[in-house]
Amino acid sequence: MVMFAKSNSWRARALTGGVVLIAITAAPLSAEDRGAYGSIGAVYATSDADEIEQVSEDSGHVQLRAGYSFSRYFAFEGEGSIAVLASGAGQPRSNDGRLILDRNLAGFAVASYPITQKADVFVRGGYHYSRISVRAGELKQSVWRDDFAYGSGATFRLNEGRIRLDYTALDTDLASETVNHRLITLSYVRSF
Repeated sequence: MVMFAKSNSWRARALTGGVVLIAITAAPLSAEDRGAYGSIGAVYATSDADEIEQVSEDSGHVQLRAGYSFSRYFAFEGEGSIAVLASGAGQPRSNDGRLILDRNLAGFAVASYPITQKADVFVRGGYHYSRISVRAGELKQSVWRDDFAYGSGATFRLNEGRIRLDYTALDTDLASETVNHRLITLSYVRSF
């Protein structure tokens, strides 16, 4: 019984500390550091599917993102992308297959930290819902999968808007294999 009381006390202190930390970082610095934002960007998608014998993946996507910054330190965002280009670098040969991340929807909590007046670095974590297509010869099959997503990046402020570069990993279970999709995104961000 005493061990349980100490465990609750430790948890209560950790929870209180977390709430205080969120309250401090969520306090707005100024009106320009908070509010809605949107972005459009280009994405290069690849995965570790090449570790599965005779499978390759690489594709180009267009991505739209919308979010809300509670402060310069904390935001929530949602994004979606669709494949518009499959690179010739991974074209299937006679026995090879292709794994393509066709569509992706995701939501994230974002924690950022300013490193200069015009540059921030950030980490983000969330959840994704994605359509993945497998193509091998005459076989074409698509499945929807969901799992955790996480990433990091940097934002550079311009006179009007921002440029954002980020890396995101999407965990996906396909049959007996776990495939990690990797997205590298360059986007233009505009606050509203």
